[in-house]
Amino acid sequence: MTKVERLQKGPLRPLLWVGAKLYSLVTRLRNIGFDLNLLKRYRSSLPVVSIGNLTAGGNGKTPLALAVAEGLTERGYRPVILSRGYGGGVEGPYLVSRDDTSDRVGDEPCMMARWGFPIVIARKRVEGAKLIEEESLGDLIILDDGFQHRALDRTVDILSVDVGSQGAVDRFLAGEVLPLGLFREERTFALSRPDAVLLSERSLHGEMKSPDPRVLSIFPKRIKIYRSWLETIGFFDCTTNAPAVFPLKEVVAFSGLASPSGFYETLRSLGATVVAERSFPDHHEFREGELRELRDTFPKVPLICTEKDAVKVGRFGIERVYYLRVKARISPKDAFFVQLERAILEQKTKPKTTA
Repeated sequence: MTKVERLQKGPLRPLLWVGAKLYSLVTRLRNIGFDLNLLKRYRSSLPVVSIGNLTAGGNGKTPLALAVAEGLTERGYRPVILSRGYGGGVEGPYLVSRDDTSDRVGDEPCMMARWGFPIVIARKRVEGAKLIEEESLGDLIILDDGFQHRALDRTVDILSVDVGSQGAVDRFLAGEVLPLGLFREERTFALSRPDAVLLSERSLHGEMKSPDPRVLSIFPKRIKIYRSWLETIGFFDCTTNAPAVFPLKEVVAFSGLASPSGFYETLRSLGATVVAERSFPDHHEFREGELRELRDTFPKVPLICTEKDAVKVGRFGIERVYYLRVKARISPKDAFFVQLERAILEQKTKPKTTA
């Protein structure tokens, strides 16, 4: 149990319950304002595919954004990923280059740029959408972590739900709102918006289990349900980004993720013996001393992190530090992209308006 979970279940729970009720009220009023067009929404001239979640912390959105971008590219589109650029100093709107660093644009945009897709960051996502339009950067926008960002209208709303562990399932079933739980808004009202749900296993395909029927029963019948899992691409050197080959025996795993357990279990499922785990806060800005300490403590053991972490630790030039590259897969893939394309085609037939 994490420190946050202990706090949520401890003697302060009644106070947190009051805070959750107030938070729920504010978010509900805000959503009603958008639903009634009392709050302004910008409708882009380009189709917008939003990928987001209901809870704070990791839900596998970034690999899914890349998977959606890849799938739409295969179907002839030129997608641009629009991100807030969390953790970066540039407010934007700004087109990320492969030479940008995480302290400028954020770790996730920096990582996604390595995959070859155009990435635009903007604190105000509407301004980012306008930049994409004005500069003709693509013909479709993928809004990363966009479920609660309602100022930018969207063509398709995709909700990612983490079901990769029993703890994640239990938290989703509980449906408790911040600060009592992890939900960013009330579950019942939020589920009126998504067009599709991706149950994110956050594990390798061979480990997929049947979906928990209690989770499935929560979603309205109109919502299409899909599943996603991770496929490993291979290990790469953090300093050179070159493919790395080494005996996958004993390793030390470290990460700056909101939910790192899936990463550690993935390494074990690949046959590695994880002799130590070092978990840092999500989006952690690694210091060279932290990596040197790990290297000195385990001088003969490979250090393994995620690709998101690698954009921050590669500059230190420490030997035998690798990252595992993974990609998300979606099932059933064809049905998923047929649903997206139908919505995109419908958008193109409607006149552009602002609300």
